[in-house]
Amino acid sequence: NQVADPVALPIVPCPDCGRRVVTFVARTGQFEGERFYKCRNHNPKKGGCDFYRWEEAYAEHLASLGPTAPPLAQINLGENEVGGGGQGGQL
Repeated sequence: NQVADPVALPIVPCPDCGRRVVTFVARTGQFEGERFYKCRNHNPKKGGCDFYRWEEAYAEHLASLGPTAPPLAQINLGENEVGGGGQGGQL
């Protein structure tokens, strides 16, 4: 069940591969209820991207980009998106 989340941080392209970053909320384990962000191409064991950040680390990543970083809405999704689906979800 993917659900849009209005309190999530802005989404920017993955810094490793340029594809779309998505946000999820952990539903189990010690981080239950915590938000995380990962590249849609995240799968380092199979040659995919390694971008995966908990919310605080993702916020630091955004801050490091400065005010000129383009939000995802300004890039061409047709070239970067892997698969379909919404922009948020739960895990």
